[in-house]
Amino acid sequence: MAMTSINVRVDEDDKQWFDWFCKELGLTMSTAVQMYIKAAKRENKLPLELGFDPFFSESNMCHLEEGAKAFENGDRGRPLTAEEMEALGLGKDGYSANAQSTRRTNVLDAA
Repeated sequence: MAMTSINVRVDEDDKQWFDWFCKELGLTMSTAVQMYIKAAKRENKLPLELGFDPFFSESNMCHLEEGAKAFENGDRGRPLTAEEMEALGLGKDGYSANAQSTRRTNVLDAA
């Protein structure tokens, strides 16, 4: 099959990041784009999920930075009320109320 070229204009920072990302995966940018096109052809749709992780939102990042600064200054916050713990799905011991969960949930900055 004959190969052809596609020229795409992108922001320089985006190009540098994508090049790094592809190298981390052991791919070239060309191979990654070819994989994307093949997936679009196979699925007959754009093979991507649009969305964002709210954890990384600007408002949450500010909240986390404020909490970290307060913690560094010795402010360990106040204990959560039973209602707040219940709203977070936590038992009285600070663990998830879900019996199947054995992971400790961090509640220091929940309020």
